[in-house]
Amino acid sequence: LGGEFSLTRIPTMVRMHPCSTVNCVLIDGVIELAQQHALTADNVKSIDIECHPRLQSIAPYTEPTDSYRAKFCPPYVTAAAIVDRAVGLKQFTDARVHDPVILSLMRRVRVHASAPVRAGQSWCNGDDNWCAVRISIECTDGRTVGGRYSQAKGWPATPATWDDLKRKYEECTQDVLPQAAVRESMAMIEDLQDLRSVRALVDKLRPKN
Repeated sequence: LGGEFSLTRIPTMVRMHPCSTVNCVLIDGVIELAQQHALTADNVKSIDIECHPRLQSIAPYTEPTDSYRAKFCPPYVTAAAIVDRAVGLKQFTDARVHDPVILSLMRRVRVHASAPVRAGQSWCNGDDNWCAVRISIECTDGRTVGGRYSQAKGWPATPATWDDLKRKYEECTQDVLPQAAVRESMAMIEDLQDLRSVRALVDKLRPKN
């Protein structure tokens, strides 16, 4: 059928966080800042997020009432990113959405559209990327940390590594497939070009009873 898979040549976007795509840049930026500056719910005084107005229209919620709305709530994913250093499936349960520590931090997050964009000017130095954000975090010790972020892990400009994809695959399958099937199917996917029949892979992907 050919010598190579088209997917090896065509840029592929992988969503690393199970929420609205417009939140993914924000999540990665906040996790990066939290790791760099040892941010916690206790040492963050306030968080200011400047964004494209279309981000707010796609992810409009300021406080989620359930796990579905949390996927479209920039303040929630920001707070979860600081508290958990991750925003994955475990962060989108109704129980986690109502966690008092996350709720308290979430209410210190302000999200607003950039004034230049509202005035009809371009966003982020001419880049009309709806997902780009400017993050500013004021800490209780007087520090202010932040930066401008325009790309999320898994996008063509910052592709996910195989280890990133393995972690996402394990997260998505851990409650569906037996552990041995997760390992074995992942090995088959890694060497897909050498797989003699896809039937063997499909058999491994059957949900556990």
